[in-house]
Amino acid sequence: SIVFLCDKNKEKAIFWFNSSPNLVNTDIKNGWSEQTTRMKWDDQIETIMINQDFGDDFIYVDDTQRLIRKLMSSNTLLLELDWYGAGKIYFRYSMAGATKAINQAREVCK
Repeated sequence: SIVFLCDKNKEKAIFWFNSSPNLVNTDIKNGWSEQTTRMKWDDQIETIMINQDFGDDFIYVDDTQRLIRKLMSSNTLLLELDWYGAGKIYFRYSMAGATKAINQAREVCK
């Protein structure tokens, strides 16, 4: 899932998985890892930096404000992850209703 979080001071969007993503080819940091990967928004491919706390079910994107703007302006998202034992795998998301959902959440966050 893609989760939008907000309060009156900030917003962020994260990727949430039902089990901890076991990513490879990451740079190990102090308690977390980061990886350069690709996203495809409709027909446009871009390289992004993601990070994950060890054992966490969430993946964070460094530029969360750009992610939110793209969620609201695109029809589809394809996320590429380099998964242990599976190689490169792809998660496809429909952005149908994303703008409405984000705007409704922003109203509640005020």
